[in-house]
Amino acid sequence: IGLLHIKFVIAGRHAEGYNACKYSGDAPVEMRLKGSVLTITDTGIGIPKEEIACVYQPFYRASNTREFAGHGIGLSLSMRILRSYRAEITITSEVDKGTSVEIEFFQHLSRSDC
Repeated sequence: IGLLHIKFVIAGRHAEGYNACKYSGDAPVEMRLKGSVLTITDTGIGIPKEEIACVYQPFYRASNTREFAGHGIGLSLSMRILRSYRAEITITSEVDKGTSVEIEFFQHLSRSDC
């Protein structure tokens, strides 16, 4: 389970790990896998609290991202893919302090359940 999902985060240019690096400049980004929970934490620009629920929507970009390239597709697409694997995603963020994305993976459907 861990290898598949780590590969998704690292390989996906617009996945949560990429956004963490993109909005953190030269600051380090921490990716931690503990059991079935992957946590990605940055010290970047953060997401305004009132906008966190909106980042799941396609083409939505937080109001403080204007100076960064992007179209608002990556995070919403990543969320859809992760949810198809029955993952739960929790985003906590504070403007100018950083963002933490916690992804909890649950056992997915077996072939007989499809």
